Amino acid sequence: MKPLKSNPILLRTNERRAEDGHSQKAQEDAATSEAINKLTLTRRYYVEALKFIGVLHGATTNNLPITRVKNKSEVIEAMDYFEIGDAYNIEQNKSWNPENAATYLDERQQ
Repeated sequence: MKPLKSNPILLRTNERRAEDGHSQKAQEDAATSEAINKLTLTRRYYVEALKFIGVLHGATTNNLPITRVKNKSEVIEAMDYFEIGDAYNIEQNKSWNPENAATYLDERQQ
């Protein structure tokens, strides 16, 4: 019996198929890695945004007593903070009433 000879064309076709499979797998891995990186960055963005919101809410609590001090410039800065916070609809700033603060400031100046 004669040994079977390998067909070079068939061997090259099989090699190309194997390479295509590896290439496709590499592309899928790259796409998965890119998606994971994007999700990681998105998560980091939202975590930082939540921290920033926490800082704003804390600043509101800290600025409320400042509206009662005798130093006019500090009161004006606190009022500016509440005015800007109101423009951006910061929920914590709803507790502050600019009309009351203006009246209070006028009383202090007299």
